[in-house]
Amino acid sequence: MSQVIACQKPLPALWWEDRTVRERSHGSKWMRHPVGGELALCYDQLAATDGSDQRLMVLTPADGATERALRLLIAGYSQGAVGTSAQVLKAARTA
Repeated sequence: MSQVIACQKPLPALWWEDRTVRERSHGSKWMRHPVGGELALCYDQLAATDGSDQRLMVLTPADGATERALRLLIAGYSQGAVGTSAQVLKAARTA
């Protein structure tokens, strides 16, 4: 009976139990920002070695368009004009 129940578990749950799901320390992600649009990001996860289980995730732009979009978002936030930066971001992506 327990075999039948185990087979009915969702596949990710079974992977988790047999440790197929592993924590990644680096890779790439795609994010959609409401103003910035699609952002391609690389990430690195750094773990503290003092046993505190603390981690630092560092995200960096994966391409030039994402870097330009992030710079424009930062500039828009610092000037308080984020709502109007959508047109600027669109122009930056096509440049």
